[in-house]
Amino acid sequence: MSQENKIINTFLKKIEDDDFLVFELEPGNELTISLNTDAGQSDIRKVFSALLSQLIEQPLTLRYSESPEYASSLYSDVSKEYIDALNRELKQVRKKIPETLTTNE
Repeated sequence: MSQENKIINTFLKKIEDDDFLVFELEPGNELTISLNTDAGQSDIRKVFSALLSQLIEQPLTLRYSESPEYASSLYSDVSKEYIDALNRELKQVRKKIPETLTTNE
């Protein structure tokens, strides 16, 4: 039985002087990737790990939304492309997850 894709909203956010790509896993449960600090690399691993954990449970689709209060078009363009690429990657990974690990399918 096929499951409906879970939608995870993503958007850019500025906190003080730092830029973040936010993944809203559930209302009130956000993971962030720092776009201009050294923490960004470890943030990517944490976010990808969380996405993989959820991907085992059900298919995911990341939805990028531009925030009108966010002004940096450079980060916006790059983040949109990153989310598109990540969606393609998640779809490929989902196909490779053994049927025994997925639930309700």
